[in-house]
Amino acid sequence: MTKEGLSRRLVQSGLLGVEVVQRAVELTDQSMAGQLRLSGEPAAEHQYEVAHLLYEIGQPSSVIAAGAMHDLPEDARVSIFQIVRQFGNEIAFLVDGLNFDEEFSELEESEKTFWYYVKLYWFAQRDPRVILIKLADRLHYVRTKSHMTEESRRMHAQETLDVLLPMADAVCRRMYGGLEPVRPWIEELQRLSSEDYQESNHPMVSFFTRAELRTITPIRYSYQGVG
Repeated sequence: MTKEGLSRRLVQSGLLGVEVVQRAVELTDQSMAGQLRLSGEPAAEHQYEVAHLLYEIGQPSSVIAAGAMHDLPEDARVSIFQIVRQFGNEIAFLVDGLNFDEEFSELEESEKTFWYYVKLYWFAQRDPRVILIKLADRLHYVRTKSHMTEESRRMHAQETLDVLLPMADAVCRRMYGGLEPVRPWIEELQRLSSEDYQESNHPMVSFFTRAELRTITPIRYSYQGVG
């Protein structure tokens, strides 16, 4: 989906606060200019597809805007502080919850992934809409998985079925009383991920299956935003 296509769809829908989404789309378009996915498509289009998925399930403009910028800190070096200044704490919190912390960069890949999901869960406990954006992100990835390597497909399938979906179940039951708002997504993720899933002795499995992932509340995150 192009930025023009997303903007046109949202304007025609009469979405309240559409201007904040348009500003988010412009920032993404500028920040990711020239970046391509493995498929050869502009990287920014993934952001717009995620935003559109969130629009389709009735999310407000703040969540759609966060979806349209969810990869900017990692992939375009747009800082969370910049997002706070331009969009406020609410949207910045949603984006922050979806990105690796730089302090994780020196860790082994499996441990880095574990701490990413611990962070994601911590943020989702405080604002469950974080997990909705992550589900939309993963859904678009698996829909376009033909361009991934076999190893990447297996890794995404394992993460999706072993961690992300159980986490989403716990979060959505608490906020929405169940998975109904995203049930079609869940079913599609289960089906597409099952095609590539296989049991593995990869060390990340031991991190994913730790019971603490469902209960831990790391004190290392104290999101204060910027005044």
